[in-house]
Amino acid sequence: MIAGRIVDEFGEPLTGAQVSVLRYGYVNGVRQLRPAGQGNRTDDQGAFRVFGLPPGEYYVAASTGLIDAVKRDPPVYYPGTMSFAEAQPITLGAGADASADFQIVDGSTWNGSPRDNRGRPGACEQALVGTPVVDPNRPLELLRTIHSFALCSACAVH
Repeated sequence: MIAGRIVDEFGEPLTGAQVSVLRYGYVNGVRQLRPAGQGNRTDDQGAFRVFGLPPGEYYVAASTGLIDAVKRDPPVYYPGTMSFAEAQPITLGAGADASADFQIVDGSTWNGSPRDNRGRPGACEQALVGTPVVDPNRPLELLRTIHSFALCSACAVH
């Protein structure tokens, strides 16, 4: 079994995240990453458990966003990266359990205000500081920077 807890950028439980366990396998002689076990959603404490996995090496991915939509937010891989190349495998031995706790910074929860609740500049403000603006009446450079914080592809192209 692989069990874990997923939290947001503030360390709060992330409820309803879709969790997938993946494993390499061969399809028609080609090595591919394939789903293993039953997918799961995090509960109100951000916890998940995936049972019935045989010994082997696994990757855990989680995503947030609309549940029944065609497109969800991009997956985040254990230990908390959006890049599969940086994902860490989890090795399960016979009869063993493993833990996969990690954090997801959900694009819908970015704090767009200039300061957080402790008065520190937010990520958005920090990215804007020093950005050269060609035309102050049309600060497109600032809009592009702000839109870069959106994880959805529709916003990323504005």
